[in-house]
Amino acid sequence: MSKFPDAHHFASYLGFVPHNKITGGHVISAKTDRIKSSAAQAFRKLIPSISQTDTALGAFYRRLAPRIGKAQAIIATCRKLAILFYNTLAYGKAYHEHGEVIYKQKQEDWERRKLLNLAKKYNLKLVANSG
Repeated sequence: MSKFPDAHHFASYLGFVPHNKITGGHVISAKTDRIKSSAAQAFRKLIPSISQTDTALGAFYRRLAPRIGKAQAIIATCRKLAILFYNTLAYGKAYHEHGEVIYKQKQEDWERRKLLNLAKKYNLKLVANSG
């Protein structure tokens, strides 16, 4: 893993990051490169089984798939998995699975904070629905 300076370079090598074509400050295309790496194919083959588990990665995939499509959700989940894989091998960091429930709780907390910040920005008052 010493070939790659960090996990993001490893994910880019596998083709799991967008290749932004920018001209005049505008993004023309943001597709991922077609990489025929056997390692990239191995990561892609893991995703269907991960998507059916009660793990944080499974919940991540299921949250993205309806919004951005299954193909892009697979790539996004592969990128996340590749970064976890790199950190495990390069630094010996153990991956602690927190589960789907904690992942969803963190997502709800993030959405709540975002909503409060938007309300504060526009001088609005939030009222809890009691029904």
